[in-house]
Amino acid sequence: MKKKAMIKFATLKIVSGDFEQGFRVILRTGKDGNLTVTETDGWFPPAPELPQLLKNWQSHYNPVNFYRGASQFCSLALLRGTETLAMSLLWVMFFPKWDASFDRALNAPQEQVTNYSILTAANQLTDGINSWLNSGDTNFQPFRDQLIGHLHKNDQLRLIIQTDNVQLWRLPWHLWQVLEKSQAEVHLSASEYQRVERLIPVKSQEKVRILVVLGDSTGIDIAKDLKLIKQELPNTEIVTLRNPKKQDLSDKLWEQEWDILFFAGHSSSQGANSQGKFDISQDESLTIEELKSALKNAIKHGLKLAIFNSCDGLGLGIELANLQIPATIVMRERIPDAIAQTFLAYFLRAFAKEGKSLSAAIRTARERLRELENEYPCASWLPLSCNNPSEQLPTWNSLLGQPSPIKDNTSEKSSIRFQLDVPIRALFSIFIRYKFRIAALSFSFVVLGYLGSHVLNAMAVAKIKAYQFPNAKTYLRWALKLNPNNQSAINNEGIVDEAKEEDESAYQKFREAKQKGNPEAWNNQAFYEIQKGNYQRAENLLRKSLGQSTSKENEYAILKNLGWVLWEQGKNNKAEAHLQYAITLMPNHGSAYCLLAQVLEARGEQADSLEQWNNCLDYASSKIPEEEKWIDMAQERLEEEQNSH
Repeated sequence: MKKKAMIKFATLKIVSGDFEQGFRVILRTGKDGNLTVTETDGWFPPAPELPQLLKNWQSHYNPVNFYRGASQFCSLALLRGTETLAMSLLWVMFFPKWDASFDRALNAPQEQVTNYSILTAANQLTDGINSWLNSGDTNFQPFRDQLIGHLHKNDQLRLIIQTDNVQLWRLPWHLWQVLEKSQAEVHLSASEYQRVERLIPVKSQEKVRILVVLGDSTGIDIAKDLKLIKQELPNTEIVTLRNPKKQDLSDKLWEQEWDILFFAGHSSSQGANSQGKFDISQDESLTIEELKSALKNAIKHGLKLAIFNSCDGLGLGIELANLQIPATIVMRERIPDAIAQTFLAYFLRAFAKEGKSLSAAIRTARERLRELENEYPCASWLPLSCNNPSEQLPTWNSLLGQPSPIKDNTSEKSSIRFQLDVPIRALFSIFIRYKFRIAALSFSFVVLGYLGSHVLNAMAVAKIKAYQFPNAKTYLRWALKLNPNNQSAINNEGIVDEAKEEDESAYQKFREAKQKGNPEAWNNQAFYEIQKGNYQRAENLLRKSLGQSTSKENEYAILKNLGWVLWEQGKNNKAEAHLQYAITLMPNHGSAYCLLAQVLEARGEQADSLEQWNNCLDYASSKIPEEEKWIDMAQERLEEEQNSH
């Protein structure tokens, strides 16, 4: 007789630890709806290589790299007046077979991402996760075996990873082979949670109330999301807000009761804490914090499920989990429009029409996405579910107020919403359909408008590195005319102003760039504070910028400046550690050597300080004001040492 499936839960609470030392974990297991649980202490072994494997995959996966090389070349061609060349490149890039031929046709630069490099990084991350969770460590194995014991073949398992560690949230846990062979679906949860006392009136009619928010649709087709919701969800009352103002959205959350909140559009997670933002229009973005009171009220009055079918929604998921909403679905990285719509269609069908549990419906949709991974690598990795462990997950029937048995068939065989920062997809359809010269020219000007700014900014950076500041200023002025919100260009304007000793203007530029989310601006503003002697303020800014650097060079600058301010405050041991780390990143840069020499000198380590003064003299540049001063100091110290003998 076939065993009847049960829905079980297992919660892995990450109590403490890190990838270097391992994690202390508590395993709690039981059946949904049953308060009787078992609890076991355990630990996960160290896995120091996993963060780098994850970072490597993310850097290869990030879809914008597919277009950066060719699009910049195209924009440069337009800037130089070679319209024919630009038109040819556009035709190659966006002809129907562009996905297969892009790299070969345009001779992609070495750093350009390909499907092959994404898959290589993905396989390395998959192997790393399985090596970690299949470790033969004698202390880990009994704990692991107990968890596996709860994964009966015909049982659905709601596995909840309970942690505040953002790196653990970003891991694609579902790749663990043990889970792939079971019917388990992984959910994430905040470290602390509680059940919300709700004020839910008896429904006057059996309809699921859904608030649909359609945000910025630049380059994507979010109208299809709304169409899918109307097609796949029976017995609903749908209210749609298109590009609402913040107050309009807040009012709807306060004044009416909802079962589901759905958002489609653009979103992102920024900073070390992955703060989530979603664009309700081209001109306005919101954070969860800005809607915190309205959302808490909506949850108290019955909101049970939030779906953000948009890019890079990890931060949104974390912040919604902290508001104790029963369930949230987001996308962990950038997602192509086609994949976002495909996931939504399969999920809604499984959840509402087939009556599956939320976990089973997500798993079904994830497995269907695997069928599309030849064209869209890692598509099945993108959906991420966040849960409140104290709440039972909603089912479609429970949302209708009609609890009923959940279908348990999750054995169906198992396609990036790569939301372009420019409306390429929309114009692409015009280009292919009509193929008129005017459509192509219009397309070229749109590319110029959005990407030309980035090209001009890149040209300005080259001029800055060559100390040609007037030329750099000209390029930056035009870059900001094309795109006034180009954070990097604003930051670089500050660098140019600083070089021209226009300190107040530089400070304002860095501040503006920082407010717009540019990570380099934190460091540049901190440098300004160092010059003013505001060392504690500079340290605070630098510590906030740690982990946000977008390049090795910027990370070097942050660590060098942090070492500088710590030395100025007499914290010599900490200063030395940051400066040594900076040197390992960029051994051919002079500043860190010059500062380290002064730290060692302050500690009385004369021989070691002289070695660093020599390095300072070898690598520092007289074109950089502070390094010019340190070069003089190095020459003075070395001459004194020579004269002493």
